[in-house]
Formats: sequence, C-alpha cells, structure tokens
Amino acid sequence: VTLGILPQGTANNFATALRIPRDLPSAFRAIAEGEERRVDLGIAAGEYFTEAAGVGVFADLLAFTGGRHTFGNTLRGLEVLARTLLFDRPRRVTLASVY
Repeated sequence: VTLGILPQGTANNFATALRIPRDLPSAFRAIAEGEERRVDLGIAAGEYFTEAAGVGVFADLLAFTGGRHTFGNTLRGLEVLARTLLFDRPRRVTLASVY
C-alpha cells in the first residue's frame, strides 16, 4: 500500500523521521515527486501503528490526554504521573516478533 503523509500532528515524529517537509506545499510536492520508502508496521490488540507503542506511564498519559498538548492536559498528566508512582504496581509485558 502506498501512503502519502501530510505532517499535521503536534510533534510530527513519524514525518520528521522520514524527512517529510513540515509545510503543506512542500509536503504535497514530496508526495507528487518523491520516492517510495518502506516502513515497518507494528500491531497491538488488532491496531496497527507506525512509530512506537508505549506501556506504563507513557500509555496512561496518552490514553488520559488523548495525545492533545494543552495546559489542562499537562496538569492532568502530572496527576496521572503522581497516581502511577504512588499506587500502581509493576506490569509484566510480553513482546513477540514475526521475524
């Protein structure tokens, strides 16, 4: 599957890693004139992802804030971090690879 990427996220980690220009006219030009690149896909709980998967505090923060960066979410994130450090137990995670 060929996919054109327009970097419109907050951090644009995936687009940055692929060196896709941040401004839309240049990104559209890269789609029209650029080269195809292969990327790896991960899958967790039936959901595909391209960049990273998180567990623990990282995943809790994303779930709690919806990945949106606002002042209110920063305060909520600090609350999640404090609750995690004070009350959560360690988690065991198993990773498997098809390769």
